[in-house]
Amino acid sequence: AELPLAAKVVDDVIVPGYEKLGGEASKLVVALTALKNNPSATTVTAARDAWRATREPWEAGEGHIFGPVDTLGVDPKVDSWPVDKSQLDGALGGYDPELSNIDGFPVTMKGFHAMEYLLFGDGTALESAEDAATRLQTPVGDEDASSDKVRLGYLEALGKSFQKDIQSLVDAWK
Repeated sequence: AELPLAAKVVDDVIVPGYEKLGGEASKLVVALTALKNNPSATTVTAARDAWRATREPWEAGEGHIFGPVDTLGVDPKVDSWPVDKSQLDGALGGYDPELSNIDGFPVTMKGFHAMEYLLFGDGTALESAEDAATRLQTPVGDEDASSDKVRLGYLEALGKSFQKDIQSLVDAWK
Protein backbone atom coordinates (compact mmCIF):
# COMPACT_ATOMS: atom_id res chain seq x y z
CA ALA A 1 0.00 0.00 0.00
CA GLU A 2 1.12 3.49 -0.72
CA LEU A 3 2.09 5.66 2.22
CA PRO A 4 -0.19 8.56 3.14
CA LEU A 5 1.09 11.94 1.96
CA ALA A 6 2.07 13.04 5.46
CA ALA A 7 4.24 9.93 5.90
CA LYS A 8 5.86 10.54 2.51
CA VAL A 9 6.67 14.14 3.50
CA VAL A 10 8.26 12.92 6.73
CA ASP A 11 10.26 10.16 5.00
CA ASP A 12 11.20 12.08 1.84
CA VAL A 13 11.63 15.67 3.11
CA ILE A 14 11.73 16.18 6.86
CA VAL A 15 13.98 13.31 8.01
CA PRO A 16 16.54 13.67 5.16
CA GLY A 17 16.62 17.44 5.72
CA TYR A 18 17.35 17.09 9.42
CA GLU A 19 19.89 14.34 8.70
CA LYS A 20 21.67 16.72 6.32
CA LEU A 21 21.52 19.42 9.00
CA GLY A 22 23.03 16.98 11.51
CA GLY A 23 25.85 16.13 9.13
CA GLU A 24 26.59 19.80 8.47
CA ALA A 25 26.49 20.53 12.24
CA SER A 26 29.16 17.85 12.74
CA LYS A 27 31.33 19.45 10.05
CA LEU A 28 30.78 22.84 11.69
CA VAL A 29 32.14 21.54 15.01
CA VAL A 30 35.22 20.18 13.21
CA ALA A 31 35.75 23.58 11.56
CA LEU A 32 35.29 25.47 14.84
CA THR A 33 37.75 23.16 16.60
CA ALA A 34 40.27 23.68 13.80
CA LEU A 35 39.75 27.44 14.12
CA LYS A 36 40.34 27.31 17.87
CA ASN A 37 43.47 25.20 17.49
CA ASN A 38 44.94 27.23 14.63
CA PRO A 39 43.31 30.66 14.24
CA SER A 40 44.06 32.09 10.80
CA ALA A 41 42.30 33.63 7.83
CA THR A 42 42.07 30.13 6.32
CA THR A 43 40.40 28.53 9.35
CA VAL A 44 38.07 31.54 9.78
CA THR A 45 37.01 31.18 6.15
CA ALA A 46 36.47 27.43 6.56
CA ALA A 47 34.38 28.00 9.71
CA ARG A 48 32.32 30.71 8.01
CA ASP A 49 31.71 28.37 5.06
CA ALA A 50 30.71 25.55 7.43
CA TRP A 51 28.32 27.92 9.23
CA ARG A 52 26.69 28.85 5.91
CA ALA A 53 26.48 25.19 4.87
CA THR A 54 24.74 24.38 8.16
CA ARG A 55 22.38 27.32 7.89
CA GLU A 56 21.09 26.21 4.46
CA PRO A 57 19.31 22.98 5.53
CA TRP A 58 17.97 24.75 8.64
CA GLU A 59 16.40 27.45 6.46
CA ALA A 60 15.06 24.80 4.08
CA GLY A 61 13.32 23.14 7.04
CA GLU A 62 11.73 26.31 8.40
CA GLY A 63 8.54 25.35 6.59
CA HIS A 64 7.99 22.47 8.98
CA ILE A 65 8.66 23.85 12.45
CA PHE A 66 6.41 21.34 14.18
CA GLY A 67 6.85 18.09 16.02
CA PRO A 68 10.17 17.59 17.83
CA VAL A 69 11.65 20.91 16.71
CA ASP A 70 8.82 22.51 18.69
CA THR A 71 8.25 20.04 21.53
CA LEU A 72 12.00 19.72 22.29
CA GLY A 73 12.42 23.50 22.09
CA VAL A 74 15.11 23.18 19.42
CA ASP A 75 14.03 26.21 17.39
CA PRO A 76 14.63 28.79 20.15
CA LYS A 77 17.84 27.03 21.24
CA VAL A 78 19.41 27.24 17.80
CA ASP A 79 17.72 30.16 16.05
CA SER A 80 16.82 32.88 18.56
CA TRP A 81 17.22 36.42 17.30
CA PRO A 82 18.48 38.93 18.18
CA VAL A 83 21.66 37.87 19.93
CA ASP A 84 22.11 39.61 23.26
CA LYS A 85 25.53 41.01 22.30
CA SER A 86 26.13 42.87 25.57
CA GLN A 87 25.23 39.82 27.68
CA LEU A 88 27.34 37.56 25.46
CA ASP A 89 30.31 39.95 25.58
CA GLY A 90 29.92 40.20 29.36
CA ALA A 91 29.81 36.44 29.75
CA LEU A 92 32.97 36.10 27.66
CA GLY A 93 34.76 38.32 30.18
CA GLY A 94 34.28 35.69 32.88
CA TYR A 95 33.81 32.57 30.77
CA ASP A 96 35.90 29.49 31.35
CA PRO A 97 35.95 27.65 28.01
CA GLU A 98 36.65 24.38 29.80
CA LEU A 99 33.23 24.46 31.50
CA SER A 100 30.31 22.81 29.75
CA ASN A 101 27.69 25.17 31.19
CA ILE A 102 26.76 26.66 27.83
CA ASP A 103 23.62 24.51 27.53
CA GLY A 104 22.12 26.45 30.43
CA PHE A 105 22.82 29.86 28.91
CA PRO A 106 19.93 31.99 27.65
CA VAL A 107 18.93 31.19 24.06
CA THR A 108 19.97 34.72 23.05
CA MET A 109 23.60 33.79 23.81
CA LYS A 110 23.87 30.61 21.72
CA GLY A 111 22.82 28.98 18.49
CA PHE A 112 23.27 30.15 14.92
CA HIS A 113 23.24 33.85 15.64
CA ALA A 114 25.75 33.79 18.51
CA MET A 115 28.11 31.82 16.26
CA GLU A 116 27.40 34.29 13.46
CA TYR A 117 28.23 37.24 15.72
CA LEU A 118 31.57 35.71 16.69
CA LEU A 119 32.49 34.47 13.21
CA PHE A 120 31.37 37.45 11.15
CA GLY A 121 31.50 40.38 13.60
CA ASP A 122 28.77 42.74 14.72
CA GLY A 123 27.40 43.39 11.25
CA THR A 124 28.43 47.04 11.06
CA ALA A 125 31.12 46.34 8.46
CA LEU A 126 32.24 43.50 6.25
CA GLU A 127 35.14 42.02 8.20
CA SER A 128 37.97 40.22 6.44
CA ALA A 129 38.93 36.73 7.54
CA GLU A 130 42.32 38.11 8.62
CA ASP A 131 40.69 40.74 10.85
CA ALA A 132 38.29 38.16 12.27
CA ALA A 133 41.20 35.86 13.17
CA THR A 134 42.84 38.75 15.02
CA ARG A 135 39.61 39.76 16.79
CA LEU A 136 38.86 36.20 17.85
CA GLN A 137 42.29 35.97 19.53
CA THR A 138 42.08 39.34 21.29
CA PRO A 139 41.89 39.03 25.08
CA VAL A 140 38.52 39.58 26.73
CA GLY A 141 38.62 41.61 29.94
CA ASP A 142 41.48 42.20 32.36
CA GLU A 143 41.91 38.60 33.53
CA ASP A 144 42.26 37.11 30.08
CA ALA A 145 45.41 36.45 28.07
CA SER A 146 45.57 35.90 24.32
CA SER A 147 46.68 32.31 24.98
CA ASP A 148 43.29 31.63 26.67
CA LYS A 149 41.47 32.00 23.33
CA VAL A 150 38.23 32.76 25.20
CA ARG A 151 36.19 33.73 22.12
CA LEU A 152 37.47 30.69 20.22
CA GLY A 153 36.72 28.38 23.13
CA TYR A 154 33.22 29.82 23.43
CA LEU A 155 32.69 29.43 19.69
CA GLU A 156 33.73 25.77 19.82
CA ALA A 157 31.45 25.20 22.84
CA LEU A 158 28.59 26.89 20.96
CA GLY A 159 29.11 24.52 18.06
CA LYS A 160 29.11 21.46 20.31
CA SER A 161 25.96 22.59 22.13
CA PHE A 162 24.31 23.32 18.77
CA GLN A 163 25.30 19.91 17.41
CA LYS A 164 23.82 18.20 20.48
CA ASP A 165 20.52 20.06 20.03
CA ILE A 166 20.38 19.18 16.32
CA GLN A 167 21.20 15.53 17.05
CA SER A 168 18.31 15.36 19.52
CA LEU A 169 16.07 16.60 16.70
CA VAL A 170 17.42 14.04 14.21
CA ASP A 171 17.01 11.22 16.74
CA ALA A 172 13.43 12.28 17.59
CA TRP A 173 12.32 12.02 13.95
CA LYS A 174 13.72 8.50 13.48
